[in-house]
Amino acid sequence: MHARDTIHIDAPVGVVDRLALPPEAWSRYFVGMSAPDEVVGDGGPGTTVTFAMSPPGSKPFRATATVAEWEHRGDGSVHWRGEYSGGMGGWETWDLRPEDGGTSVAIEMDAQPAGGALVRAAATLFVQRPLRRNVHQSLWNLKRLAESSEPVQRLRAASISPAADACEAVG
Repeated sequence: MHARDTIHIDAPVGVVDRLALPPEAWSRYFVGMSAPDEVVGDGGPGTTVTFAMSPPGSKPFRATATVAEWEHRGDGSVHWRGEYSGGMGGWETWDLRPEDGGTSVAIEMDAQPAGGALVRAAATLFVQRPLRRNVHQSLWNLKRLAESSEPVQRLRAASISPAADACEAVG
């Protein structure tokens, strides 16, 4: 099963990065995800995160994510990649890029349920559409969270462009 979606968020890359990518933050916006049961590591590459998923339209399952990449690039963009095992295996990437005074967020996910060919075929038929819908809704949840975040509100109140580097405001 594959899902890909993008959204523009009216907040700096630094704010979106801090709200979206640390493992403790995922459950605040990702549809059906519980707060982590366990985080082993500092959030960077090699960190493992154990959590439960109860996505609408799907059977609940437990999963472990391993942060494979979290790269802050010289052009101001951020790339993140995680790999999943457990009830659903696969990978997910996030790319955050400065764009039009805010951040372009692109997510791509490939997920395969544990089980044989019949389980995978059924998941493709019955879970593909809800997966795409959940990814889309999760991005909208993140957009609402980021655009109403205190750092962005402080920048607006000070008449500073939200596109300005908000690292100090986030701190």
